[in-house]
Amino acid sequence: MLREEFIRSLKEWFDRGQEDNKGESDMQIATLKEVSLFLKVKESTLYSWAETGRIPASKLNGLWRFDMEEIREWFRKSVKRPVKAIIVPLKKIVKRGDIDAITS
Repeated sequence: MLREEFIRSLKEWFDRGQEDNKGESDMQIATLKEVSLFLKVKESTLYSWAETGRIPASKLNGLWRFDMEEIREWFRKSVKRPVKAIIVPLKKIVKRGDIDAITS
């Protein structure tokens, strides 16, 4: 129950951006486990991303910590938009292994 409440509150915060009365954003620090639940990825995957710099993260006393505002921005920039498929008709069916036909 606690996990579902946490995820719901984190999603609500993600959706609204969470700013204080002065217009300055509040820094919300999250653990690796919290961010993995939020992004719905394995903890090992998130750890690998943090180690290789694929996701914004900082180590604090040897433990990975994440600024949720940075995670939000990273997620928005990482979302791939669907691309319309371009259908190109084949001139002829090429037999497997016919390299001359493929390259011409």
